Amino acid sequence: MRHQTSISLYKYWDRIRNNRRAPRRFEIEPSEISPILSETFILERRHHDDYRFRIAGTRICEHFGKELRGLNVLDFWQPPHWQAVCALLDIISEDAAAGVIQFRAYAQPDRKAEFEMVLLPLIHREPAISRVLGAIAPMATPYWLGMVPLTRFEILKAEEMWPSGFGHGGAGTNPEFPYASNAQDHRIVEVDRRRFRIYDGGLSNPTKSS
Repeated sequence: MRHQTSISLYKYWDRIRNNRRAPRRFEIEPSEISPILSETFILERRHHDDYRFRIAGTRICEHFGKELRGLNVLDFWQPPHWQAVCALLDIISEDAAAGVIQFRAYAQPDRKAEFEMVLLPLIHREPAISRVLGAIAPMATPYWLGMVPLTRFEILKAEEMWPSGFGHGGAGTNPEFPYASNAQDHRIVEVDRRRFRIYDGGLSNPTKSS
């Protein structure tokens, strides 16, 4: 994580989590994150490839040039970026990892801006993780941002993160910063309605499935 908005939201989420798998949706108090509230959102997981904005901060909607409530966050991405975002959301929902994405957004005719998005699991009804708390913030704010719609998005980096004390990151030594691994190494494959997570690698990193 590089942006202060992402770091602030992660630290708040991790404090509320209190070493559990994930905090509950209704434990989130908007007043406690008021300085970054306009850059935060909550997604509802309806299916493994359908994550709808239930809440989207005003600044995010201004940057994107439209109201995001009710839209599927995956609809912003085209292959192969769609697969990387879907794989990361799948890991967050099934394994309670956190995630961070650095991406570039384009506006016509040739304008571009870089953003960071953090994704954090929430439990709405036990035991499933069916909500995702997140934030989207620009790494810099060009003068035109919010004046023209963003039309195309590409991932620069996508990582799963394992909070200290849980999951693959349990061996981490710094409680404020999670262990990260590259989510773009994963592919989700469906065969006869069964879903497999594939990790791509060479001789030193054999392909695995789960």
